[in-house]
Amino acid sequence: GWLKSLNPKVEAFGVSPENSPVMYESMRANKMLEMETYPTLADTCAGGVDLDSITLDLCRRYVDEIMLVTETEIETSIRLLFEQHRLVIEGSGALGVGGLLKRKEHFKGKKVVAVVCGRNISLELFKRIIA
Repeated sequence: GWLKSLNPKVEAFGVSPENSPVMYESMRANKMLEMETYPTLADTCAGGVDLDSITLDLCRRYVDEIMLVTETEIETSIRLLFEQHRLVIEGSGALGVGGLLKRKEHFKGKKVVAVVCGRNISLELFKRIIA
């Protein structure tokens, strides 16, 4: 909200793992949903949100669009962040980059900020992804 108050042209995009699309589907339904989810590399973003949480209201107010990122796109993002920037990032932390890659034509020529955070990824999983 703060950035949008400074510049109304700012767009905010949300990302959710395709295997756990609770917030994505909740925004589409305009209410918090309970639904089955599947394992995802973005495990800290997996699962539901409390039905009485303020999260949905905040997302509706500040997020212009939310997109789903596949497991392959999460892996690609983790690999890219390591190969090009030497960053070790967990799956949830790579979701934003996954969204950028998914919609790269939309973002072409624009100033873009992606939040990249968290490196709580097992060594075995990380080695498998970057191999």
